[in-house]
Amino acid sequence: MIEHSQAEKSWKARWVHLSDGPGGAQGFSKIVCSKETQEPRYFLKILKSQRDPVRRKRMYREVAAYRTLDHWGVPRLEDTNAEMWDLMDYELYLVAELIEGPTLQKLISDQGPLESRAAVKLILGLLEIIEHCHANDVLHRDIKADNIVLRADRQNDPVLVDFGLSFNQEDEDSEVTSIGEELGNRRLRLPEFAPGSHNKRDRRSDVTFCVGILLYVLTGIHAEPLRNEKSQMPHQRDDVRMILHTRVEEPVLKRLLSLFDRGFQEHLDLRWQTAGELRSKLSGIVLAPSQQEPTMDEQWKEIQDHFGQPHIQEDADVTRRLLDPLRRASKAANRISERMKHQLSAGAAGPTRQPDSELALVQIFFSRPGKTHKSPTKIEFIAELVGSEIVVSYSHDKGQGFIYRTSSAAPTYDGDFDQELERVLIEHVRNLIEANLV
Repeated sequence: MIEHSQAEKSWKARWVHLSDGPGGAQGFSKIVCSKETQEPRYFLKILKSQRDPVRRKRMYREVAAYRTLDHWGVPRLEDTNAEMWDLMDYELYLVAELIEGPTLQKLISDQGPLESRAAVKLILGLLEIIEHCHANDVLHRDIKADNIVLRADRQNDPVLVDFGLSFNQEDEDSEVTSIGEELGNRRLRLPEFAPGSHNKRDRRSDVTFCVGILLYVLTGIHAEPLRNEKSQMPHQRDDVRMILHTRVEEPVLKRLLSLFDRGFQEHLDLRWQTAGELRSKLSGIVLAPSQQEPTMDEQWKEIQDHFGQPHIQEDADVTRRLLDPLRRASKAANRISERMKHQLSAGAAGPTRQPDSELALVQIFFSRPGKTHKSPTKIEFIAELVGSEIVVSYSHDKGQGFIYRTSSAAPTYDGDFDQELERVLIEHVRNLIEANLV
């Protein structure tokens, strides 16, 4: 790799033109070799719009991505002068490892769709590359069949090229993609890349592109658009469905359709969230594609085994112990309602355990039948795991206080606990009457 300080003003200083390469939107390409060694061959990209500062900076960012990544699925950078992007007398270029082989677009165009196992294995390889990119804070943002080269014509050896639209978190302060500019590619237009969108730096977009590539290699049809005039997702359209049902065996088809259902959601939060998550799902499909669906007994056994895991059992036991005293609070409220011959109705929200915490609560409301309030006054009972004890307390508009504590290992609730619950509830009802709320 050439040192930065030795950057040349033109590629011709070090490289010899052997043949022309495929053209691209952002640059001209050539196959070259070193003037010193005359071998091996390399890929040369020359920026088209040399006088455009935005295009120059974008090429610099492409080079930054190549420098950051070190993976078999990304071409190795050999030489560049893109760090001189702000000096207009430098003709920007980059030289990278030449990946011999067809693009995925050419392979499918020439040979037709792949069978399901081969298609899934190819996407698994692509997702491994994307995981590496994302782990190094690089987003590609232009994943399409034209930018995937199959090294030595091997379907299970994809290489991701053309990082011209990539984004590197290390270069965050110098975003060169305008909010008013559309990003991505016409093979699958994503809503987050549309003009006016402020969300063009999300790694989930790369993952969605991979879902689109999977559909393409299975059917030979690109996923564009994400929704058609009938609000159908790409895999729901008649021509695509016919190919999938013809070429993909059961039960693989069911699993793939479910994968597409999530992968082609318009809202980012509803799609596959990471390359690893999608890769894990696909691995389950390709490893046992010919297995029959499990029987009902086998499914129940799988569920029982899942909930029988020690950490799940332990968590369920904590939840039960936290909810037990709160259920007694709800029963105490019902007893008060019964003693008043239901002239005062008791209602409850919960009890529920709070997410990712060792705390649970129940909210209890009192009201006269037929009389409601926009904001009913509630009393809240809280059960919390504190060290080796469960501590029960309450909270309402007039304040809060302690009710009871017991061992978390063997919790017991006696008559004093029930009596204290009723005392607090009666005090709350008296406050409601005083405030003319019931």
